[in-house]
Amino acid sequence: MLSELWYFARLFEVKEHDVCGRLGLLRIGRRKLTTPLLLPVVNPKFQPIPPKEMRTEFGIQAIFTNAYIIYKDPALREIALERGLHDMLNFKGVIATDSGAYQGYVYGRLEVEPAEIESFQEEIGADMAVILDVPVSLTAPRKEAEQRVADTIRRARENVARRKRVDLLWLGPIHGARHTDLVKQSAIEMSRLDFPILALGSVVEALTQYRFDLHVDIMMAAKRHVPPDRPLHIFGVGHPMFFAIPVALGYDMFDSSSYALFARDGRYITSWGTIDLERLSYFPCSCKVCTKYTPEELRELPQHEREELLARHNLSVCAAEVERIRQAIAEGRLWELVELRAHSHPSLLDALRRMQKYAAFLERYSPVTKARGMFYFGSTGLARPEIVRHAIKMRENYARPRGLDFLLLLPQTVDKPFHKSKRFKRLRKQLEEKLGRFLLEKLHICFYAAPFGIVPAELDETYPLSQFEMSGLDYETLSHVARQVKDYLQKQDYRAIILHEHRKTWGESILSACRMVCEERGTPFYPSGTLDAWSAESIEVLIATIEEALTRA
Repeated sequence: MLSELWYFARLFEVKEHDVCGRLGLLRIGRRKLTTPLLLPVVNPKFQPIPPKEMRTEFGIQAIFTNAYIIYKDPALREIALERGLHDMLNFKGVIATDSGAYQGYVYGRLEVEPAEIESFQEEIGADMAVILDVPVSLTAPRKEAEQRVADTIRRARENVARRKRVDLLWLGPIHGARHTDLVKQSAIEMSRLDFPILALGSVVEALTQYRFDLHVDIMMAAKRHVPPDRPLHIFGVGHPMFFAIPVALGYDMFDSSSYALFARDGRYITSWGTIDLERLSYFPCSCKVCTKYTPEELRELPQHEREELLARHNLSVCAAEVERIRQAIAEGRLWELVELRAHSHPSLLDALRRMQKYAAFLERYSPVTKARGMFYFGSTGLARPEIVRHAIKMRENYARPRGLDFLLLLPQTVDKPFHKSKRFKRLRKQLEEKLGRFLLEKLHICFYAAPFGIVPAELDETYPLSQFEMSGLDYETLSHVARQVKDYLQKQDYRAIILHEHRKTWGESILSACRMVCEERGTPFYPSGTLDAWSAESIEVLIATIEEALTRA
């Protein structure tokens, strides 16, 4: 049995990845699911969109439904046992079932035992299933949270021992909520058991309260302690404006009922937020619903028709966002999409800033090179893997070339690569004429450049140091570059440091960083203070400064 389960676990194949997001294939029997994967939640009693149409019209590969609701309804239970879940819901894709734990969490009690509901999920032909776990409230005291995590792990062990179907993929729930050390413990314990898919729970409250930064902490507490070869699900993600963040943090699957719940309340979903139908004058969408109706026409329809059409629009937005995320991973643009979505709501921006706390982990799993360059929009991008990786490599792996004992620190040029720009070529030619090749070859030329910090000329064409575009500099980025310059100078040993300033852009940030280190280490420091580094007058001052530094040495 264990070998069979591990066979299914190995059927998760990653095709592309970006940040921690994974574009992959999950094979369930003969079916192949593309991740990231959205599983819309289907209510077995009332469903505004038939599951069959979810597949044919919206391209939905898998759905989530509630086995407990079916189990407690005698008529539904009989149909499910006689005809099977797929025939009952008229859905040929993958069906995942929940055990009813959320109902127990909300209402305080369940009229079923774990063995009953888990056996029922096997009998009705679910493709994926969830054990009867014990969720943790966001406000749960420590002792209560510990007990609930322990109960879930105990039930998980019991589930493994009594399974009958080897073709059913069980989801191993991870809990702990705001107690992130318990989330870590839960993730480690659940990873040791035979669950092909792991799933993070106890996060819905954080989402509904827009505590997205806390949500990031909870997600990362789980992600950092589960095997990277297993798909990771997250329960109840909800809104498409949030989808990109869990994907970037390494979550491959998520379920959502927002398309139907929001429609019931007359709420119109967009990829950047939610709008009450009553407030809409125009539809900012070109789905089938929005091209057929105006907001006024939709408002005038009977309640059940309006709800169904709103649900169709909402689901189309959710499905389109998943496709957008997949394409972003394929293009290496996932971080840019996360930044775009983060500016949809201040709480999402807080979540993006909280991701900086986990920058080293995100860097470890992000690709080293990409087919496209990167865009840098401001300080929220300082945690992106490419920038973090460069800082780590410069700190831990870089050693300056032998014989280049004098550092010439130049500001970045508009053109890239910097050392091939017209301005630098003109400067180099002038230096050769004034100093001669022998003295010039004693200079180690580096650029201080946003957003990376120090860029040695010999590494200038290494990805992504020349393959990026950026907007203007903000204070945080200036400070970051100054810190990188300072860290570099503290690690390297030069006979003298020559700084060519460009105060129009950098102010005195680089000057202050260089002066501080040189005073601490007693290294001769020769600043060439100019407002515009690349004017003819500034170049003359720089050449004179270099001659002075080389002569005194």
